[in-house]
Amino acid sequence: MNWLSLLLFAGGSAWAKASVDTLADLFTITPSVLDEARKLAFQRHKQAVEQALTNYPTNKVVVEEGTSVKHQFKEYNIDAPGSLPDFPDILSRRVYVADVFSPEECASVIDMANRYFLETNKGQWKELKSGQYPVTGFWIKDVPAVYDWFVKTCAQRLFPLLAQQFPDFCEDAARLCVDSAYLFRYTPETGRRTDIHTDSGCLSFTIALNEDFEGGGTWIEGIDADNNILKMKAGQVTVRPGGLKHAGHAVEAGERYIIGGFCMHQDKAEIVRQLLQDSDDMKMLEAAVQINPTFEGSYNLWASNLEKQGNPEKAIQVLEYCQDNVHPLSGSVAYPLGCLHYKNRDIEKVIACMKICLQVDASDVSAMNLLAEAYELRGPGNEKEQEALYQKIIQTPEASTIDKSVAFTNLGVLHEGKDSEIHFYKKALEQSPERFAPRYSLGGAQASRGKWKEAVESFRLAIQHAETPDQETQALQACYKAAALFLQQSNTQPTSREEMLNRFRELMGAENFDKLAARR
Repeated sequence: MNWLSLLLFAGGSAWAKASVDTLADLFTITPSVLDEARKLAFQRHKQAVEQALTNYPTNKVVVEEGTSVKHQFKEYNIDAPGSLPDFPDILSRRVYVADVFSPEECASVIDMANRYFLETNKGQWKELKSGQYPVTGFWIKDVPAVYDWFVKTCAQRLFPLLAQQFPDFCEDAARLCVDSAYLFRYTPETGRRTDIHTDSGCLSFTIALNEDFEGGGTWIEGIDADNNILKMKAGQVTVRPGGLKHAGHAVEAGERYIIGGFCMHQDKAEIVRQLLQDSDDMKMLEAAVQINPTFEGSYNLWASNLEKQGNPEKAIQVLEYCQDNVHPLSGSVAYPLGCLHYKNRDIEKVIACMKICLQVDASDVSAMNLLAEAYELRGPGNEKEQEALYQKIIQTPEASTIDKSVAFTNLGVLHEGKDSEIHFYKKALEQSPERFAPRYSLGGAQASRGKWKEAVESFRLAIQHAETPDQETQALQACYKAAALFLQQSNTQPTSREEMLNRFRELMGAENFDKLAARR
């Protein structure tokens, strides 16, 4: 079943589009609630700092005065709409890269990680969830040898780098702390990339541990680099505000190892980020937008909460305001807005939103699927657009096997009655043999061509992979019908009712026949 079928369509009259002239028209909370929000953010920040210093006790590392090294940085500017979530006035939207570590030291860190997994998990790295893409890697605090090196390195070498490049924000490197840190291993097979996202910290750093791979790099919104992708050599460190939108870019060959760290200032609370920690607290989400209306990342969380609480009309207003006035090319705004328009069957707006998503990220499979569905709902004459999108999904390396199976299945539907129809269903099953839809569709295509015995076999397999009772009943009935037509055209007709029933049981499988008989 296509995942789009999970989207609920609100029937009845269409939602009225009531545009707003100013953001103030959307606000409902009072100044006292804003004060409450700030107090809550400070409280959360204090707790986060305490937890950070427990996880990564950089404050206990001895840093000898005068030992920090001044590094030469290459500077990259950012030209993008919107702003950082916190401290936009004192954190410059720039990215800095410097040579910090030797290739030998980087190789030793990779070796420490590999030895740990060899000793604890037969050499198999763990899988971390990073949005819709799985990535192999680990949280630094979970691997002792890497952890010991990392904590000392942060206090003695990395924090001074951050203080050097962001002096208006951090005069004293010792006042920084690590909110979280990880080591990722990107490969073509697993962990090709990450979603576009912002980090959980006002300052971030990335350490490149190797360079013997193809592709890779970090996509950063608006950076003055080729295709917005920053490439790093082994031993280089990137420092930047954590609120810049970025993503790990796809690795085409080899393995890419990086360390990422998200840092906080112990004395400077990140008000907006802390308010966004609870995605179910409507008042705090609205407060985050009020406190910094130029950061688009707050709008989609606020809108999502509005929709969950039964107010999709206002959710659309919030997202449209953001798209029109804050960030016209934000995928994190355009996609949920497109989903809301889809539920309202406002097809042209769905198409416009998904095109924005694909302008931002040409590999966004979710946007391709929803755009193809919108073209289908548009009606006859849009089949070429649908086919082009499904073919693109199949050719997208980041697409999962399920995504590709769904695309092949939909291509089969588009090619109904043509020689290629069955080919596409079989390709769908090569990608994901467990899926019901291509099994059932293959049976239907075989039956429509009078291949009754083959259809029976396909429907029997569909019964095995039914995900719901309705699907099972549907496949049982189709299997019975195909078996009946096969027997009808057989050269040897059954001579008794008992013989006929036995032949049905033989064709369908006794268990399947009995299941269907029990439901009639």
